[in-house]
Amino acid sequence: FGVNLVSVSQSCLQAGLGLLFPPACACCKSALDTDQIYPALCADCIGHICVSSRETCPRCGAFGTKLLADREGCLECRAKDLSFDQVVSLGIYEGRLRDAVVKMKSVGGESIATALGTELAKQIDCPIQDAQSLRITCVPKYGAKRLFTGVNSAESIMCGIGRYLPARVSADLLKCRRRLRKQSLLSPQQRRANVRNAFVVSTKFDVSNARVILVD
Repeated sequence: FGVNLVSVSQSCLQAGLGLLFPPACACCKSALDTDQIYPALCADCIGHICVSSRETCPRCGAFGTKLLADREGCLECRAKDLSFDQVVSLGIYEGRLRDAVVKMKSVGGESIATALGTELAKQIDCPIQDAQSLRITCVPKYGAKRLFTGVNSAESIMCGIGRYLPARVSADLLKCRRRLRKQSLLSPQQRRANVRNAFVVSTKFDVSNARVILVD
């Protein structure tokens, strides 16, 4: 009886909040169905932002039908020795997705990042029984930079994935050991050198033989 009472109370509270603050899309602010888990995206934004996993390389995440991709990779990555099993991409960085990414990196953009994370989780091919043995973490910011900006959008995306997949979420699994240059200003070769040996697994965790989803 006590559990039912709590459930009814929570439903009433959610209904009351819905009347005071009507649910809206985290991206475009259009009205949402009242039975959705917030923050969330509307169907129109999902259609503009999310690209089917069938259109991407299952190994490196690159987009395009000319890549001739299969489980062994595409023309871009097949001959490369990668340090991961798979990349999952939400969409192409243009239009509405680009606008959403810019907004989520600003103060107050956590709701957009969380909603994008939930949609990204739906692209991850992971059976429920396997998800329970997973860890989800994110690329951390260097301590001083985190204090200055107050925002880590990768962490909010991680939380969005974690509320969809029943996996363990650990925001502090990795540590950034030094201040990094801004990746968007660097060439591909400089980007790799910039982050090489910059991150370390926290001593609090044992990730031996673990499967990890890393959000960047």
